[in-house]
Parts: sequence; C-alpha cells; structure tokens
Amino acid sequence: MDTLDRFNEAVVRAAISWRNIFAFVASVFFLGTLLEIAESSPGAWLIISWALIAVLAFLIFFTRKRPEKTAA
Repeated sequence: MDTLDRFNEAVVRAAISWRNIFAFVASVFFLGTLLEIAESSPGAWLIISWALIAVLAFLIFFTRKRPEKTAA
C-alpha cells in the first residue's frame, strides 16, 4: 500500500503543479504554430520533425534529474 500511496501523491503533485499546466498550454500553442507553418510547404514537415527529434534528444540525454534533498 505504501507504493500506491507514493504513486498517488506523485500524480497529485504533478497534476496540480502550475509549471506543468504552463508547459502543457505552451506545448499546445507551439504544436499549433508548427502545424500552421507546415501546411504552407511540404518541406517544412522534414525540418520540423528533425528539430523535434533534436529537442527530444537534448531533453533525454542532457538533462539530469536533480537528487531530492531529504529532511534529516
């Protein structure tokens, strides 16, 4: 039950966080902008897809999770 409680707490913290809400709204706006640009030219899809792959690779490989400080 302890694992389930920790999972539930993590989900609640993630859902309530204003930073996550802002990131979601910004990503929707960003994807809408990319789709509008991509409709104008077929070659734009290729450039946009490579840019997204580069950003995802950066986020996956170069950002590290900071260790959490525990109360002593």
